[in-house]
Amino acid sequence: RDDDDDDDDFAWHPLLEYGTSAAVEAIRLAVANARSEADLNPAFAAEHVSKASHAQMMTAVVEAAWRLSIVDIESTLRAATHKLLNDHSVDDAVLDKRAAALRLVAAVFDACAAASGHTESWQDQLARQIAANPPPPPPPDAT
Repeated sequence: RDDDDDDDDFAWHPLLEYGTSAAVEAIRLAVANARSEADLNPAFAAEHVSKASHAQMMTAVVEAAWRLSIVDIESTLRAATHKLLNDHSVDDAVLDKRAAALRLVAAVFDACAAASGHTESWQDQLARQIAANPPPPPPPDAT
């Protein structure tokens, strides 16, 4: 077909908005390799968009849970370190030793994180797991 670019962009808009880049590329390749309109299967595009939507939803849920966990952990650490470093029942020498111990614990955590060699973000790890374990197919029509 000889549609202008605006129509082509409009047709791809839902895929670009809801699909992952890999899903969009797979659909584009299928369209490019189709020999005729009969070769184009709407279920193919729907399946890729559905998987992408599921992955986006799962990522959003995990991200929300992760952020909530971070807030909880940071709040707990802030309260604990405040109590540890603002204890009025001990002298400044003890507070200095506590501060030094906290710096040591932080250095150990940083060293362990660096030594792990883990470079994949949790988002990338989740996306890989979702891709490896696609959602189950929808139930058959009850009609």
